[in-house]
Amino acid sequence: MKKIIAMVLAAVMLCSLAAAEEAGDTPDFRTLAGLDKMEQKLNAGVTIDRIYYTDGYGFSTSEFTTTDPEEIRSLWDALNQITVKGRSEESITDWYPQIVFTFSDGSDAHVTFESHWLSLPEPWPQANYELENDEAFWSLTAELVKKHEKDTAQGIDSNWNLPETIEMTETVTELFTRAMNGLVGVHYEPLGYLGEKEGVYCILCRATVVYPGATPFYALVYVNEGGLQNIWDLWMDKHANP
Repeated sequence: MKKIIAMVLAAVMLCSLAAAEEAGDTPDFRTLAGLDKMEQKLNAGVTIDRIYYTDGYGFSTSEFTTTDPEEIRSLWDALNQITVKGRSEESITDWYPQIVFTFSDGSDAHVTFESHWLSLPEPWPQANYELENDEAFWSLTAELVKKHEKDTAQGIDSNWNLPETIEMTETVTELFTRAMNGLVGVHYEPLGYLGEKEGVYCILCRATVVYPGATPFYALVYVNEGGLQNIWDLWMDKHANP
């Protein structure tokens, strides 16, 4: 029932947008992307705890996850600078960037693109919108992708305390369970405890998006006494060839 109501509301929104376009009015990016609703959460005291971004480019997708407050603020500000130029009839296959916000109340929200157009896939038919003032956003996401990939390549996992076995200990299990409580959208099954550094514990997980037929993947989940610190998705095919 909730899904039907959501689809009806989305259909009403698109009809309203279509009417506005026919009247010569340019749709508002913040409304189309749902940023206005996200800002209502922020004004109510809810915070953005984590941002996941993927450039969604076929099998060679680049991505990053961040819990850094400065990076989160910069991404939010850059996204809010974007405006809509108009409706686009163009379409590109296998290039679907997406930015996902995880809030402190456990909810998620996402903004989906096709190439560098804002994309509203539901309800069908899909609607794409050509954007303006989006250079800062794309530049920042590319910069953060390189930064996170560079950190990984330089082996920032030095000085980690590695356990004799990867068996989940009682302490790590308790921290993991508490940190993941309330997280929705993706189910993380802990497979092994990989190491500890300065109170942060790294856990290898089997992750599955909560969606019928979703393909599982691996992820590194970082937790400490304060809760969830970061999640880094692992794509084996991405690093299969040197």
